[in-house]
Amino acid sequence: MTNFKNRRSPRHTEFDYSQPGAYFITICTKDRISLFGEIRDDTMLLNAAGRMVEHWLLKVPSKFQGFQDDAHIIMPNHLHYLLFNKPKDNYP
Repeated sequence: MTNFKNRRSPRHTEFDYSQPGAYFITICTKDRISLFGEIRDDTMLLNAAGRMVEHWLLKVPSKFQGFQDDAHIIMPNHLHYLLFNKPKDNYP
């Protein structure tokens, strides 16, 4: 089993991530195993797990007030997601 005690966090310790702004999120699967589908003829074909991930990515704005998604891409072993945290005065 891997020891995560010495793992450095990619987060900036002085940054408040609850503040409005654009956030580029990358999430990788454990051991970079292709869990979300495959690329065939330069096209990403999502499997059931990939479709489930996409389903929930698209629901983030309706589940969390003030968040707006801009773009995402799901690859076989990772995903990229561009998310905006809007200022509170721009909430509906």
